[in-house]
Amino acid sequence: MSDYDDQLINDLSIHLEPALHRFQVGLQAFNPYTKEIIKLYPQSFELAFELSQKIDQRFMVTMDKNEIAYLALHFEAFLERKQPTTKVKNLVNIVVVCSTGMGTARLLTQRIRRYFNGEVAVKRVISVSELFRTKISEDLIVSTLPLDIPNQRVVVIEPFFNEAERVLLKKQIDEILGKKQPTVNAFVALLNSQLIFVNQTLNTQQAVINYVGEHLITKKFAKSGVVEAALEREKVASTVIEKGLAAIPHTASKYVNRSSISIFINPGGIQWGDDTVKVVFFIGFSQEDLKILSLDEVYKYFDRLLAAKKTMNQLVAAKDVTSVQQIINEFYN
Repeated sequence: MSDYDDQLINDLSIHLEPALHRFQVGLQAFNPYTKEIIKLYPQSFELAFELSQKIDQRFMVTMDKNEIAYLALHFEAFLERKQPTTKVKNLVNIVVVCSTGMGTARLLTQRIRRYFNGEVAVKRVISVSELFRTKISEDLIVSTLPLDIPNQRVVVIEPFFNEAERVLLKKQIDEILGKKQPTVNAFVALLNSQLIFVNQTLNTQQAVINYVGEHLITKKFAKSGVVEAALEREKVASTVIEKGLAAIPHTASKYVNRSSISIFINPGGIQWGDDTVKVVFFIGFSQEDLKILSLDEVYKYFDRLLAAKKTMNQLVAAKDVTSVQQIINEFYN
């Protein structure tokens, strides 16, 4: 986030001016949406928290979680503006083969484009004879007459294809897109067997953060200060994400050498502020990875796991590290 600091502070100077005045006279804003912001925009809230610490130091003020939540909204808008206006998306490249005239072929092409807009790109519309004279580089051949071409996907449909044919074509498109999409789960990629702790007995927030933090330092995933930063983060707002079940403590990126997600499980429960949890996911992103990782992608997979109560309870009951990895892998597969 360091590259954004000065730009963000300048960007937000107009919004910060009234807030800074409030801080200087000892007032804090009430934010009725703080809990929702923390839950819906965890990436922006964590980055806003790091930025708030720099603002505190520069202007000699203290921002509470309500102010940080407001700042997170500006941060979310800022990050959205940083995204490209058009995203590169994998498409299925199609060649349309028709024997009944180019007019019919063009009509078929328009129907394919209309039904599968954003999923396909019709690269060529050609005759059968031309098909066999040229190299086939497309992902899929859509033909109005039967064709048997080795090592090629062929879907045969009528020029005015019906619902059954559309379903068939959709199945082929989905299978091709599935192979084109990245197969690496952004959440699973950050897990490491050295950082999974199962059937533990530590039952306080501080003890767990100390334990995980020391392992992160020993394994060179983090540097000294990681524990203190995570505990300081908890003072701002609790990281309990599912009451009675899970918390997701974070640490500042400047203390992280290598991005990771640690898992700590105590089936007997861990006192976490005013709540009790059984699974703790300790999250740390390095400053380098914050520039290149899609944190939205990480949290997308993460949210799916947290919402799966059956799977989360299976994690609580896991007896060893291998079982935890197997449960998570089976959930995503």
